[in-house]
Amino acid sequence: MKKLSVILTSVLLVAMSVVTVFAAGINDSEQAVLDELKKSVNMGGTTLVFPADYVNQAESYYNTIDMTAEESEEIVGIIKEGKAYLEKSGASSIAELSASQKQELMSFAERVAAVIDCTVSYDKATKTFKVFDPDGNAVFTGEPQLVAVSAEESGNAGNSSGNNTVAVVDGNAVKTTGGFDLTGVAVAGTVFAVLVAGAVVFLIKSNRERM
Repeated sequence: MKKLSVILTSVLLVAMSVVTVFAAGINDSEQAVLDELKKSVNMGGTTLVFPADYVNQAESYYNTIDMTAEESEEIVGIIKEGKAYLEKSGASSIAELSASQKQELMSFAERVAAVIDCTVSYDKATKTFKVFDPDGNAVFTGEPQLVAVSAEESGNAGNSSGNNTVAVVDGNAVKTTGGFDLTGVAVAGTVFAVLVAGAVVFLIKSNRERM
């Protein structure tokens, strides 16, 4: 009986964790931040955007939390402030920023993260920065960079939807960076939760029949 209780408890905890992860979804506050992240910034006459993968990583994390309207408003304000800083920097890319300018840019990232109780660290060796959630789990990894968009896409840089793709200029060729669609993952999680729930019912029923 004790062993069965342990099994049931473990199964229920797994089911609850799966449902919790996928129940959050993207609310209006989180969507407002994602929309701002997709909008372009002009540096030295070049239209730049965050890489699609960076936006996707943010979306993946937002699927696990429930951002408030106040948090969203503060984050959007900081992002806009950061973009304005880049446009006035005189550089045409993040790589051209001075050391002090890069440090200032990092402060914007730290302020954004702090709003939702996350922290940011930068590894000089790999030139990547990471964002950690309140539990210390890495929820974002990437290099400080923006990517150029084609002339055709520059006017719609902030209006992408669906799989969050943007056209990225690479020499004379235009490549499309694919977005990560969470729909399949969410469905898989839901199916798993249903199967787990069914297993719980089966175990309980079997146990009752043996009593």
